[in-house]
Amino acid sequence: MKFCLHDVKEEYRRGFEEILKEQGQESVKSGGVPVMLKKGPKVTVGYQDGVLILGGNSQVQYYRALSRFLQEGEKAAQKEEEPLFNETAVMLDCSRNGVMKLSELKSQIRMMASMGIGQILLYIEDIYTVEGEPYFGAFRGRYTKEELKEADDYGADMGVELIPCIQTLAHLRTFLRWEENREMCDVGDILLAGNEKVEKLLFRMITEVSGCFRSRRIHLGMDEAFQLGKGTYLKQHGYQEPFEIMKAHLGKVYGMCMELGLKPMIWSDMYIRLMSPDGEYYGIKENQEPAEGVEIPSRLRLVYWDYYNHDEETYDRCLSFHKKLGEEVSFATGGWTWNGIAPNYAKAAATMKQGMKAAEKNGVTQVMCTLWYDNGAETPMQTGIYPVIYFAQLCYGASVEDEALEGWLAMYSGFRAADYRLLDAFDYTPGTLQDNKGADNPSKYLLYQDVLLGLFDKQIEGLGLTQYYESLEKKLAEALYKASFGKKIAQVKQDQPGYRRYAADCLFRYYHNLAGILARKAELGIRVYQAYHAGNKKELSVICEMLKDLQERCILLKEQREGLWFLECKPFGYEVLDIRIGGLVTRLESAQKRIRGYLTDKWDSIPELEEKRLPYCRRDEDDSHRLCACNLWERIVSAGNLDGV
Repeated sequence: MKFCLHDVKEEYRRGFEEILKEQGQESVKSGGVPVMLKKGPKVTVGYQDGVLILGGNSQVQYYRALSRFLQEGEKAAQKEEEPLFNETAVMLDCSRNGVMKLSELKSQIRMMASMGIGQILLYIEDIYTVEGEPYFGAFRGRYTKEELKEADDYGADMGVELIPCIQTLAHLRTFLRWEENREMCDVGDILLAGNEKVEKLLFRMITEVSGCFRSRRIHLGMDEAFQLGKGTYLKQHGYQEPFEIMKAHLGKVYGMCMELGLKPMIWSDMYIRLMSPDGEYYGIKENQEPAEGVEIPSRLRLVYWDYYNHDEETYDRCLSFHKKLGEEVSFATGGWTWNGIAPNYAKAAATMKQGMKAAEKNGVTQVMCTLWYDNGAETPMQTGIYPVIYFAQLCYGASVEDEALEGWLAMYSGFRAADYRLLDAFDYTPGTLQDNKGADNPSKYLLYQDVLLGLFDKQIEGLGLTQYYESLEKKLAEALYKASFGKKIAQVKQDQPGYRRYAADCLFRYYHNLAGILARKAELGIRVYQAYHAGNKKELSVICEMLKDLQERCILLKEQREGLWFLECKPFGYEVLDIRIGGLVTRLESAQKRIRGYLTDKWDSIPELEEKRLPYCRRDEDDSHRLCACNLWERIVSAGNLDGV
């Protein structure tokens, strides 16, 4: 279809052209469907006498209207969408080893713009360049100033404000690991507050990263500094109340921002924890007042993040307290892309719906959806599409039923909402709570756990996970067939029509293989243990052949994950997944050797199988919640020491 942009503002045209190009449409100087823009409080689509009239109140709202027309045609004119928040944002985590390629970042910007999301917070702990600090982001794929400026330029063309989201207190483990930086460390991943060298570094960090963006906003982090003042600071100054240390440190960093003409924001949890009766972030009581002497700088925005609670009352209570602390409050919900090796859409939808409802009720003007990628970015980044669409629908008061989601998913992937929820099914298994409230992630620990050690075998006993994952494997095969008609989709360049469809095809093939692996491996450790103790050597011989088949499937899994990584990210950081999946392949080979050695009387026992199986985590006595959450690879693969001396 051809669209004429003659009557569209010059500064909006590139955005229209980029979205149309990505969707296989064409923009022309004359002829085609004329496009007109109409200023208004709602997102509307009009199609009269062959003229497309797009209504909205901002650049990205016009793009959302266009996208709805591309999905629904003239039917899009039958409904209006009302923006519920002044500012909508998505936070992209580029600090958990996966540093998004510039081409992928531009693709994300296009996608956000088309959904009507006007801001992207780029979470970059030490993933940017600071002059005179060679170890800052070394070997991590840090962005150059030129890359960040190019991304910001592209965002400006698309009407999307890019905001740097950094860390100025904690979460700097990868920077502080280097010997050269040890004197700036308090304890763990926390900077040494009050240190002159730290303060000079912070000023350069803020100056240089903010200089790459048009936006005068900056997110300073400052979350989860639980051990603040308990390391080097304690030795140098004696015990000081953590709140006083935090207050002084924030005051200095805030002053730097004021000097540079910036509008700072921070995650609010440290402030809240230090005032909470039980030290918990969500432990604020009904009608609780701030502690005496607590003052928030007037131009500092507090970001209340909550990805965990399933009831509106908790969000309402916490937002009410935040509003007593500061004039400017934002709300951050979570896309749950960080739960392990697969996304947790059920929990994302349940928590997001309640949190956004409370945010609207409390008059919050800025909302954001965070896409974290904890413990090495094992979950592919494109899984974020489902929660982002869900979030965008809530931002515009639109339906989140499957029918409403289908158009957006078809536009970017060719797969259905039900297909994406098959990815959620990897962890939403028998033994979990409703909407996976406990954030259990069996797919990760059942993939990586050692077959001979069986650290999680007792946890999953009797849940029938072999049959469960066999069924999931079949459903994913059906989804792939329907989406691609049984054929693998040909690769295309990242800025060409069909790229997102190709990437989604790769994603679902990866998860199809993963389901097949889990169908064969989930309860294999239990089967090995039982055969060994029954003296059933014939069964052990059969298991050896199964281990060989699993090994080959895991080699393919590594190749598939590598392919997905390089579609999305710079090469730095992939070495971690290479080692993890490669280690899995090696341990499957070792298990075969150990069992064959026993079968051929090379040794008279297998000590690993002599060890009594224990629950990894104790659960409810009524058995309503059998599984557990464990997202740290180093705690899954061995009971031995994988970190430290």
